[in-house]
Amino acid sequence: MNLEQIVEILVSSFKKNTLVKAICLKGSMARNEHDIYSDIDLYCLVNEEDLEKFLPQRIQHLKEYKDLIFLDNIFIIAPQILAVYEDFTHIDLYTVTQQTLNKNDEIRILYDPKGLLKDYHEHSSLSLSYDQFVDAVDDVIWFLYQYMQSSKRRNDIWCCHLLHLSFTYLVSILLYRYCPKRALLGLKTVEKCLSKEIVDELNLILNKNTVDTHKEAAILISEVLKQEKEWIFSELEKPEKISLFWSEVIKYLNE
Repeated sequence: MNLEQIVEILVSSFKKNTLVKAICLKGSMARNEHDIYSDIDLYCLVNEEDLEKFLPQRIQHLKEYKDLIFLDNIFIIAPQILAVYEDFTHIDLYTVTQQTLNKNDEIRILYDPKGLLKDYHEHSSLSLSYDQFVDAVDDVIWFLYQYMQSSKRRNDIWCCHLLHLSFTYLVSILLYRYCPKRALLGLKTVEKCLSKEIVDELNLILNKNTVDTHKEAAILISEVLKQEKEWIFSELEKPEKISLFWSEVIKYLNE
């Protein structure tokens, strides 16, 4: 059974619950970018006053498709069930209200008899905000600095971890510049959104980020940052906050 058929079964069940006011998909299925390995990001919208009453009823609806072999209750942006079916299909079920449904990413409306989601598309976005960009600029160099200190201790495994964190923020910066409309997807969208030249550079960094060659990876990250420095600093309202720290860390890594 494909993901679309699974969603149909689940929606059919949730629609029968009078506490559920609307149902939608987010993630790759909403963007029609999914494949057989994708997960299902399903959102049920309820009234604020019905939230606690609805939460215990979620599992019975999820089991309308198949039995679950894994289930975890977590809270990130809203009450969420992270579950895996016996055929290894992964579903994230979010229970939201109109106040807690965030505007990140597109949605595909599956059930909305009262039009509660009609204005959502006007505000949805996969772009990074300016503040998120500034945080990425701070963090890409911060984790390079942390790497620098760790490398002095010869703590190679920790070095690789720190470089991967720096790499993640480097990708956010590159997407903010070259693919702003999908930047929030981060590493997931690199190969689809960035040029082959940039992707090749990023692949090389990851290939070098090992316990034996992480210094080469650090230098490669610093080289990309040097290439992008003029543009990055032109985007910052207060480049002086980070410029000296940035320059000193890059200088050290290239000595």
